[in-house]
Amino acid sequence: MLKIQIDEEKPQYVDVFQKELEQELQLKTVVKSTARRFNRPRVIVLLPSRELVEQILSVAKLLSHYSKFRAIAITSNKDRRFIKKTLEMPVDIVIATPAGLLEYIEKGYINMVDTKYLVIDEADTMFGKGFGEEVQNIVNNMKNSGKNQNKSYQIIIVSATLPKTVNEMLNQEFPNIKIITSHSLHKVLPNLKHNFIDMKDYNYNKSAAILEVLKNHNTNEQSTMIFCNTRVSAHALENFLKTKKFPVIGLFGNINERKKNLEAFCNQDPNAKILVCTDLASRGIDTTFVNHVILHDFPTTIVNFLHRVGRTARAGRKGEATYFITKKNRELSSRIYRNIRDGRVLS
Repeated sequence: MLKIQIDEEKPQYVDVFQKELEQELQLKTVVKSTARRFNRPRVIVLLPSRELVEQILSVAKLLSHYSKFRAIAITSNKDRRFIKKTLEMPVDIVIATPAGLLEYIEKGYINMVDTKYLVIDEADTMFGKGFGEEVQNIVNNMKNSGKNQNKSYQIIIVSATLPKTVNEMLNQEFPNIKIITSHSLHKVLPNLKHNFIDMKDYNYNKSAAILEVLKNHNTNEQSTMIFCNTRVSAHALENFLKTKKFPVIGLFGNINERKKNLEAFCNQDPNAKILVCTDLASRGIDTTFVNHVILHDFPTTIVNFLHRVGRTARAGRKGEATYFITKKNRELSSRIYRNIRDGRVLS
């Protein structure tokens, strides 16, 4: 027991002691409230693809050397025994796909009662048909967990594009949402050169067109991404370019192959200077080194167009984009062309 002798002629010492005691008690309360508990992350980051989860995890691990926090990744393909064992230790940040996270929530391996921040990246995709129901379940879990303790929380929603339907849904679901937008929202990047190629000039032969475009660019030095609308189309194009001895790989197969091929392309392997891909590679992946994007198959929406061409001319660098125009997409491509020419927002 600590005994304090107080000089009644100097009451200011009492005030100093009381203030120090109050500060110590407040500090203990803060430490207790922020203490990490097993299977109860303080931050959850939701992403649409395994590749993006791994990329964000690598960034988090670099930051954790300075900020001293623990981050783990959860996707449906990861070893379940390893993740369960990991969740038995305190964790600060969980980075996950919606399906992977829900699996562990529903089985009781993750409790969101301590979660203060829920970050939802690529919102235009996450609140769409493919992920919408799963993301909504996670949002509801966030709202309901810790209700008895009057838990405060924040949901942060991030997107490079904001379609009207998603914007309306967010305003309805989160009536008090604060929206912060960039002046360049739904505008193409200023350092991007556009090439609109009408397939009519090639008798609608895309094979002849892609060979000419690639031969006119130094594919041994430039990193190029070629987008297709389907996995079948991408696979066929990859095989065709391999027969022509181009340094090409694909990003659309099983997870192990995708991871290996993406690493080779990002490391600018001389045998992987061209990446043939679907929209799987159009969001979030760091492609600041990409010089040229080719839309072999024109996208069906302006949102997908913006995400694909946004893979180049990033971080102030210059880039080039080439678009193959057919009868089917002539109307959409003409509208995009006029908006780019006039410097208008793409909508």
